[in-house]
Amino acid sequence: MSLPGIWRERASLFPFSVACVWDDLSPLPLLWTYSQLTERTISLSCILRTLLVPTALEGLRPFVIGLYAYNTPSTLAAILSILSLPAGYCPIRSGPPKRVWSQLQEGRVGVVLVQIHLIQEFINEHESWLIANNWKPSTLLIEYDFVVFFSPVGDWFSYQEETRSHTTCTGTKICRNCTESIPSLTKSNQISHLNLTPPKNSINNDGCGPESYPIVTGLAYLVHTTGTTGSPKGVWVPHCCIVPNVIDLCERFDVRENDRVFNASPLTFDPSVVEIFLSLYSGATLLLVPPVIKSSPLLFSHVVLRSRHVTLLQATPTLIRRLPSDVLREELLGAWSSLRVLAFGGEACPSVKTLREWKSNENKTRLFNIYGITEVSSWASCHEIDIHDSAYNKPHPLGVPIGEPLLGTQIELRGNELKRVFIGGDYRVCCLGNEEFLVQGTFRDSGDDGMTDEHGRIYLCGRSDRQIKRNGHRINLDYIEQVISSLDLVRLCCVVERRGMSDVVAVVVPTVIMAVDRTRRLLFEGMRGCLCDNEIPDQILLVEEIPANIHGKIDINSISIPQSFPSSIDISSLTLQKWRDLILESVSIATGNVTMTTSKGIKLSELGVSSFELLRSVYQLEEHLSSFKDDHKESLLSQIFEIFLTRPLDEAIATTFKFVTLAPPPEASGYHGNSVIGVKRSLSEKEREGPIKRTRRLMNDLKWFRRGLMFDNGR
Repeated sequence: MSLPGIWRERASLFPFSVACVWDDLSPLPLLWTYSQLTERTISLSCILRTLLVPTALEGLRPFVIGLYAYNTPSTLAAILSILSLPAGYCPIRSGPPKRVWSQLQEGRVGVVLVQIHLIQEFINEHESWLIANNWKPSTLLIEYDFVVFFSPVGDWFSYQEETRSHTTCTGTKICRNCTESIPSLTKSNQISHLNLTPPKNSINNDGCGPESYPIVTGLAYLVHTTGTTGSPKGVWVPHCCIVPNVIDLCERFDVRENDRVFNASPLTFDPSVVEIFLSLYSGATLLLVPPVIKSSPLLFSHVVLRSRHVTLLQATPTLIRRLPSDVLREELLGAWSSLRVLAFGGEACPSVKTLREWKSNENKTRLFNIYGITEVSSWASCHEIDIHDSAYNKPHPLGVPIGEPLLGTQIELRGNELKRVFIGGDYRVCCLGNEEFLVQGTFRDSGDDGMTDEHGRIYLCGRSDRQIKRNGHRINLDYIEQVISSLDLVRLCCVVERRGMSDVVAVVVPTVIMAVDRTRRLLFEGMRGCLCDNEIPDQILLVEEIPANIHGKIDINSISIPQSFPSSIDISSLTLQKWRDLILESVSIATGNVTMTTSKGIKLSELGVSSFELLRSVYQLEEHLSSFKDDHKESLLSQIFEIFLTRPLDEAIATTFKFVTLAPPPEASGYHGNSVIGVKRSLSEKEREGPIKRTRRLMNDLKWFRRGLMFDNGR
């Protein structure tokens, strides 16, 4: 059984159903039916067979075609065409050219399909390598949205005149060489009867050990790990390894022909294969969008939830956590949500407590935790989360179990104290790096530590390479991260060890905006209730966003940790010049304008600083005013914000300097009210709130706007 096989079966059953939709916010989205997708696939497959006829398929390495493209309908047709040759595809990610081309050399990729609108980007990134290795564009396929690049070196393909006639294959006419003998499979077949065995003539067995067969017998794709948990490596994935994922998850999720599946993963992330073929196998509709929509919570919620009414979403928890809390509870998991299935994968699943906060009582969405590793592509286990189950009233300290193994998959815990998770199976095997044979029953080390409860359910304890020794105790940063993420004040969290130092820093995106010191104090109080003393981080860094990589996971390597954390300024030694420098530095950080200077009679608004950016500047000042009590500091910052909003910059600096230096000491008894000079008077609730609190409340309501594209005005 192969991926093209399960696609052809469904395409013949639903010829006039919509196979995919491309929504880039244009007035008329692009729709392809299964019949149109089939026609485009057959035609492109014939052209590729004409141009790129492999002559060395008898070798130990399969024929691989590189793919430099975004997820679009034309890319979907290209993938199906490559798989129908038969050949394997290798998605190419943007990155250091040296690393990218070493990966292509490892896969012996001599042909690359580049999407037309990405051609300039591809040349700019890899120009030196293309010239040095004499790579050239050979064919422009305008109708199919691709340009074919090829290397003149290599004996795995050739140009043959007798195959030119295949370029005329269009419509439903399939030339003899474009068909493949695929066993019939209908959805009514029992999963247990699925034949995963490779062709008998390809199995090499001397009777003395486990059966093995060359990867060339059924390669689907070559994908490379990101290297976030080790050095990047190539994973050669055969059809017999990935097809069971599609079949089994389709049954578990109950995917139907009227479902709308969102393609959240890029091609370089292997769950994209499951998303694509879950939809194609079930006759459902696959929603494809450009990367800019996936990276913007505002656009994501508009297209996925309001416009296209997606019913099945497979995503990383980081992608979901980036959505504002009101969108999560009222739209994604609200009473009238169209979403039937939400599957979390690629990272630690949110706690049941968090899921209960997200999910409204009337919502019917089914929640799943799926777990797997790229080395045994793609998913290995699945667990459905019933947040109303009384078993979750006393949540496990390690969160949600990974669930039972998927079809053809075996999961083992090996070791003494901290057990390591190993994943494998008889035919759920991939080749890594330069391996040439698939050995039946191979198990791969996941790099995750795990444990079982009294019911035999497996829980993850974090990655083994995220363990550090601290004060004589071994701790796991992933576990600390899960615990902190479950706190009410935390929307997103990442725990890292500061480079060159022995302290642990928790990088936190808070759910509400309040005084920095107060937020840190409340977070530390929450940690002391659920973490041991040696597990509590040394520092808490509050940020607006935590960077994510192209796969939607937290990008630890992109997190910038300061060498020293802001300390309180000494009011007694503060001068006007120091205060001016501090103000300009705060505004520069908030706006990104490193040349910010004062001009007489000019307001910050006239220098292009918005009220939102001014509020960011005030956040920077908060960290330097930690010697003040929270209520005093709140009123002080409220006055500072109002002064800079209404007065010229030079005048505002001088006025606020007087406020800061003349303010009563934090320990002064009898200080009350909103006045920065200590006048006792009774205030209404509205007056006590002050402009900065009102602005903060507005910002809490409009957090989605702050993180949307409109907030940055294209910067």
